[in-house]
Amino acid sequence: MNEAELCLWLRRNLKYVRNKLKLALSKDLSQHLMVWCDLGITFKKILDSIRVKYAFELGTGTGFLTKFIATAVKHVVSAEIDPKLLYAAYKILSDEYNVSLVLGDGIKLIESDSVRADVIVSNTPFHLTSQLIVSFIKSKYPYALITLQREVAERLTASVGSVNYSRLSVLTNLFLEVKKVKTYPPQAFYPRPEVSATLVLLKRKSYWSNTYENLESFLACLFSQRRRKLRRALIQCFGKDSLDIVKGLVNDELRVFKLNPEDFLNLYLKFKDLMNM
Repeated sequence: MNEAELCLWLRRNLKYVRNKLKLALSKDLSQHLMVWCDLGITFKKILDSIRVKYAFELGTGTGFLTKFIATAVKHVVSAEIDPKLLYAAYKILSDEYNVSLVLGDGIKLIESDSVRADVIVSNTPFHLTSQLIVSFIKSKYPYALITLQREVAERLTASVGSVNYSRLSVLTNLFLEVKKVKTYPPQAFYPRPEVSATLVLLKRKSYWSNTYENLESFLACLFSQRRRKLRRALIQCFGKDSLDIVKGLVNDELRVFKLNPEDFLNLYLKFKDLMNM
């Protein structure tokens, strides 16, 4: 299908979902269907550009985005946790030979590395965004192409010392390259969410290992005191003896949110070796 045909297909099936299926979408599961063709086309173009063959989609929904993914890759495995949405997707995608639909928890499938894929794709349920990013970081998949709340996307690319700089900023910077592709208003989805969404391409630059098993909790404790000086945060988190560990490693008079990702990693590795983290 060319772009015009894909857009026509989307309009036709959107009417089918709204007028005939009349699905009740769950706010608790952050179910917002893609309804703007431009978003689907942008997904397709990015997938074409990175030349991937196998995709895993988290959150099939009614299969709208799945259709666009299927035109760009050799095979798509798509997981949906809601049986009624998966049933709708089965009906809508019945002619798609290169799509496999799975009823299940997509996050658990990512964490198990059980699906063959070069890229994770998702019109991400907003309540899963941080969990999805962390699960992707800990996986072996090389790419992720996902929509996120605009403010979450800003956190991923936040500069050191900025208001959006967070533990997620640090974790992402250490393991991924982040490219913000395009931001879409609430009207691009049905039903409309309360915030805009940004399409983000994540590319792996290093792999997670058991060495980092306590890195999340280490960052969480320090960033719970992000405006404190590092020495005070360290005492609060690890006791006074921890100050001896950082001597000569980093300036402990800096405030936590002024440390760059490499500083946090070096601190963590030093603490891990000396405190059996």
